[in-house]
This record gives sequence, structure tokens and C-alpha cells, in this order.
Amino acid sequence: MYREDIKPTSMTEQHMLWVKLNDMENTIFWDDDEHRRLRYVFVGAWDWEAFYAKLDEGCAAIAAEAHPVDVLLDFRMAGALDPDAVLKLKRAASLAEGFPGRCLVIADDAAMQTTYHLFLRVYPRLQAKFFLCTTLEETRALLDDAAD
Repeated sequence: MYREDIKPTSMTEQHMLWVKLNDMENTIFWDDDEHRRLRYVFVGAWDWEAFYAKLDEGCAAIAAEAHPVDVLLDFRMAGALDPDAVLKLKRAASLAEGFPGRCLVIADDAAMQTTYHLFLRVYPRLQAKFFLCTTLEETRALLDDAAD
């Protein structure tokens, strides 16, 4: 099912306050009708257990497909990460190595973008499959251009 109803925007101060007061809410769904793009949307205060539970759910969906699947990881409404987040992403790095698709990180704040760059410094073998975008439209355009 193609979902246009989830379009996170940049966090405002009011939203940042909401994030600090609420648990992490994660959503996962197919971003296209062909099941070639799986999109995660992470919202709220950071929770590693919830993050990995949703990644595991997505991995099961990807494994059920007979073709490569690209993963869109939308962090635009996620709360602040722990200072040692890059180390806690070791399991995510292992999961990413296990499937042939690309991983497109959508992040529009400096802290998340810095974490992305540090992640690729710590796990350089993933550089060829990870891409950073700031909007969903940019992400889809990159995928569409690669498909042509």
C-alpha cells in the first residue's frame, strides 16, 4: 500500500517538547505498490528496544520478498540520540550487511546527520549502500534516478 498520509516535517520547538514527553512511536510500511521500498518512520523520544523491534519487523518483511528492497529510514521526527549511539548501531550495521538493498537515511537536523557520518566512519564497509537525504522527495528522486 502506498502511503502519502505520513509526511513528517522538521521539528518545531513545540514538537521537540512533545518528543521529550512521549515514548518512541515507530511506523513501518511499503512506500510503493511493488514492495521495493520499505519505509520506517521514527517519532518521539529515542528507545533502542523499540528501534530494534521495528528493524526486526522490517527484516522479516524484506526476507519475504523475492527481489531487493530499498530501506528508507526517516528520522526527521525522532528524538535526540544517546552520545554513544554509533556504538549502539552495531547491530543495525550487521542487519544492513545482510540484505542487498540500499539504505536511505532521511534526516534534516545536524545532530542526526553527524551521527550518520560517524556511523559510516565506524562501519566503512557500508558506505556503498547508505545514502543521506533531507526530505522524502529527495529520497524518492534518488531512487527513481537510480532505477532509470
